[in-house]
Amino acid sequence: MDALAEDTWRKVAYGPGRNVRFREDAITSHNLFELDQRHSWLRVWAFTPKQESANGADWEWWMGNDAQGWICLRVQAKRLSEDRKYLELEHRVGESEDLQIQLLLDSCIRDARRWQVPVVPLYCFYNGWVDHPHLTPNQRDADWPTGVRCLACPERSAPHSCIHTSLRIHGCTVTSAYTVRRIMLNDKRPYRLEHYLRVSLPWSHLFKASDQLIAEDQEVAAIAAKTEATFKQQHVAEGVLKQTRWLWLESLQWATIEPTDDAQPWEILNEVAMAAPGRRPAPYVSRLLGVGVDQGSFPDAEGPDVRSLAVLEVPRPPERDERGLWDEVRQRW
Repeated sequence: MDALAEDTWRKVAYGPGRNVRFREDAITSHNLFELDQRHSWLRVWAFTPKQESANGADWEWWMGNDAQGWICLRVQAKRLSEDRKYLELEHRVGESEDLQIQLLLDSCIRDARRWQVPVVPLYCFYNGWVDHPHLTPNQRDADWPTGVRCLACPERSAPHSCIHTSLRIHGCTVTSAYTVRRIMLNDKRPYRLEHYLRVSLPWSHLFKASDQLIAEDQEVAAIAAKTEATFKQQHVAEGVLKQTRWLWLESLQWATIEPTDDAQPWEILNEVAMAAPGRRPAPYVSRLLGVGVDQGSFPDAEGPDVRSLAVLEVPRPPERDERGLWDEVRQRW
């Protein structure tokens, strides 16, 4: 995911200099296809919506399994302009001219209740800007907005002074759509990069929580060494949900949170973001998993209202001969 983020950075930063401007849907399709090709337990389908999405999203990412539970990330993508602004944040949809972000928030609440699954609204920002020409290659990561903290760094330092992150993996960053909405409602200049960079994480960090299930405990790491990859996979949905909750709570420190008439009530937000993984995914996900890659027999009317759908079906728990090891790992954790 970091490699794809760096590739996205190059597209956004240097494409316009060659008169090539990649749209959000082109970047999304490329990134999801590459993930599909590189990971055998991730499957991606593309759809051709009859009209602009009525749920305010570009793509959905479902992850989990029927034993572990399922979660859904519903994502709207926005590309940074050459003057470092997200100019399409107030995009309106259809004849009703509803705000795209409001459709996203409303659809997540509606579908979370309907399917009894957390449906988490996120924004994925495609970033990139040209390095200052007077900087040497070793100095180019220094081009980070002044005064903006970096969530990917434990010390909140800029990437050039942090060993945990780098500038270009911020080519794809994510943050809560609720945070975006509050910034839009309460800031006079809601398009600027700085507002959203300080409350965003590189998209790969959505999976960091599942890594920490092992890394935080050396004894568990020693016990689980031979099944570490499987252990992470088993907890991936739980870990991603934990990370999105953390991102939401952390963002509140830096986003304006005074209640407004248009803001969603806290009770609804808790219902969407703080629920446990659901027992079953949406019907179209179950249907696609049954149909497989060939979706020729899949009716368009039953599909999702997004251009792309990614499903990460986590492998089931190990066989019986590994149960004792797994019980000990879970007990220590």
